[in-house]
Amino acid sequence: MSPFRLPTVTAIVYDYHDKEKNSELIYDPVSDGRFGSIWDRRLFQPGRQNAVRPNFTSATPDWGLAYVASLPYNGWSTGGKAMKIVSLNIRHGGGNKTAKIAAWLRAQSADLILLTEWRSNDSGTSLKEAIESAGYISFGETRSTAADGILVAVKYPFSTSRLTPPSSPKGEIVAAELAGLKILCGYFPQGDAKKPFFDIFLEQAASVQTPLLLIGDLNTRRNDIDLEAGAAKFSCANQFIELTDKAEMIDLWRQSNGADAREWTWRSSKNGFRIDHAFGNKALLASASAIKCSYDPSTRDGGLTDHSGVIVDIAY
Repeated sequence: MSPFRLPTVTAIVYDYHDKEKNSELIYDPVSDGRFGSIWDRRLFQPGRQNAVRPNFTSATPDWGLAYVASLPYNGWSTGGKAMKIVSLNIRHGGGNKTAKIAAWLRAQSADLILLTEWRSNDSGTSLKEAIESAGYISFGETRSTAADGILVAVKYPFSTSRLTPPSSPKGEIVAAELAGLKILCGYFPQGDAKKPFFDIFLEQAASVQTPLLLIGDLNTRRNDIDLEAGAAKFSCANQFIELTDKAEMIDLWRQSNGADAREWTWRSSKNGFRIDHAFGNKALLASASAIKCSYDPSTRDGGLTDHSGVIVDIAY
């Protein structure tokens, strides 16, 4: 089957000026041999409807330059035959475990990384810089330096949009689009506060006809099979089931491991739960020759965080 990619991708990078820093070059397009040196340099003005959005989380810039170019797309890190996507909840920003988390991420050699509970504090900035030093372009979304948010890092140019319910005090949804694939990266809050987040996932699943992947910490699961005996039931389980029964999304871990399989991605002091997930739509499955979703418990067992990593391998 043909991989879902466009013949070209649009790269957008920034050199911006703000009140706190004289100038910061987010990414140097000319020095990157993959992309060549012909760029259209455009003035970036925040707040304009036609302004492209910069991938940074520091102070809003006063002005800047956006380098824009349509570039030949030569495949992912594995030569265009596969894509690897990794999601990990790093537990309240990672704290003093960021170096170990960065080492685990480097070992994965993923094309796209999603970190939930990322924070834009010193630890989060250190982790972000470590990821970027490994060749990724990253984008972070949080409400404050103390709030748990999302970091998305990709080895190739991508665009992002924030789909978080505006009235929600916690949680984040960031949509990343790259080479014909849309990825909804989710970090859902607890309790009934998850409902508007599921509404957005369900709306996107119903409206997007091209390849779509939903991934992240949804803080929800089926109450009949995704928990140990005697564990407390989670709210919004019916909406979780609607992702498959109504929106026809495929639970990629269940497809890979069987309808009756059990594995826990997070544990309370007493029980285990499967709350980290990856779903694909029919267009995604049709575009690939094989998709495998697995969990890596070494991130929990090794003390990096309290969640297992989610790994999605897509072969063409």
